[in-house]
Amino acid sequence: MRYLIPLLLLSLAGCTSQDRLAHLELEDGCWPLADTLTWTQTLEKGATFPAVELELGTEFRTQNLFLKVLCMGPGLDQPREYLIEEELLTKEGEWLAPISGGTVRWNINSRPQLELPQAGDYTFKLFHFMRDSSLCEVHEVRVLSED
Repeated sequence: MRYLIPLLLLSLAGCTSQDRLAHLELEDGCWPLADTLTWTQTLEKGATFPAVELELGTEFRTQNLFLKVLCMGPGLDQPREYLIEEELLTKEGEWLAPISGGTVRWNINSRPQLELPQAGDYTFKLFHFMRDSSLCEVHEVRVLSED
């Protein structure tokens, strides 16, 4: 009986509609340009880029967010680059997503259509592509599988 509850909790932890492909937790709340999220994923030709979710502090005051993705895999002689641009705040500084408990959970809307030459295992690198080398008020970045 004493093992039943831990086993139940472990089984529930694995029951999510979205599994993490990559995860970056930033303890000091700043995302250095050198910190990339890297993951490998088996994809079909014509696949869509996975969901990306950021947890931002409410002091984050950058209207637009730029992310860059490098994709490497079968049939690609060199890494393929994708740029993601998101508008997070209005020109007046109002969030375009709800605030909860002092943080904003942002789901990237402009996910690129991947141009993959063939099905196979692809490796991705995701990093911020902003002017400042360290992007502060970013607490967590997650790449999620929607399978």
